Amino acid sequence: MMHIQWHAVNGDILDIREPDKEVPDPVYVYLTSSGFGGSGCDVQTVKGPYQHGATFLAAMLVPRSLSLTFAIIAQSTEDLYQRRRTVAAAFSPVAGEGRLVWVQGEHSFSLRCVVGGASPEFVAGQGSGPTWQTVTVDLTASDPCWFEDEHEQHLQGLVGGLVFPVAFPTHFAFVSPTVTIDNPGDVESPKTSTSSTYRVLRAGLCSRSRSRLISRSSARPSRLTTRATSRARSRSASLARRQTR
Repeated sequence: MMHIQWHAVNGDILDIREPDKEVPDPVYVYLTSSGFGGSGCDVQTVKGPYQHGATFLAAMLVPRSLSLTFAIIAQSTEDLYQRRRTVAAAFSPVAGEGRLVWVQGEHSFSLRCVVGGASPEFVAGQGSGPTWQTVTVDLTASDPCWFEDEHEQHLQGLVGGLVFPVAFPTHFAFVSPTVTIDNPGDVESPKTSTSSTYRVLRAGLCSRSRSRLISRSSARPSRLTTRATSRARSRSASLARRQTR
């Protein structure tokens, strides 16, 4: 079951799909398409003098070319003319990059595409009738990779806790539990971002604070607090010796 949406630059959304139980009579009926599978690639090699063959460097994906054919089903001839104008405005080649969304059940994937110069093409002859019209659109995606729609996830929160006058040991900040962000996809991506309480405190506060006084939210004082306390005691002892002298 093919279900495609075109999000045009002018804000229009064309829902192109095959008839099903949910939508038995869609206005834009999907017919055929191409370019939705694998994209071509450019194999880059280098060749030295007196070398048999060549040395492989990398295989880079090239821009993806897509073609989409669908039919406009109208209630009357006047309605057909109106929907033709809507399609022509949505697939205007000079409008810029639109977004092509491929709906696959609960998931959807999208491409940023520009419309070919000769599109949209309203097929004449057997491709049209009093209340229906066949349309062919050519698209080009500079980035050939399909991207899943945006997924929002709340990240770790950092709340300040330092107030003046201050008494040590104190809490400079409170951090929510650790958050792990993973990026699933069709291609393996082992990079995972994990932030802990100590790392956030050290990166967010310790690097900007000259006193470098930080205490954990536990009953047991941290090493940094102990070090700061020992430095304060040694300084007070040296001042006492100076006064005695």
